[in-house]
Amino acid sequence: MFGIVINELGFKVEFVALNEDGTIQSYELKENEQVITTDWNVANSRVKPKWNFTTLIWEESATQQEIIEWEANQPKPSTEPTLEERILQLEVAEVNRKSKEIEQQLLNY
Repeated sequence: MFGIVINELGFKVEFVALNEDGTIQSYELKENEQVITTDWNVANSRVKPKWNFTTLIWEESATQQEIIEWEANQPKPSTEPTLEERILQLEVAEVNRKSKEIEQQLLNY
């Protein structure tokens, strides 16, 4: 189970793992901090998550400029084939080569 430590203003301080009994693993709450266990996946999808104490939902508190900068710093998807894709390409090439070789042998027979 997961939780999000927030400060007194509702801003995310840290994502934490929780034990089965709800206690925090490897983090000690500081004064005025608390753990929110609601919709941690929603908070995780925000650039600068902020807990709204009135509506009890996560909001995005990042400015448009902060979001643009965050997006610019995210790793770009690789256009290189994965190892599995490269192996498959080589296997297909080998099958094609052998097929042509067999076809040529049949034509010469």
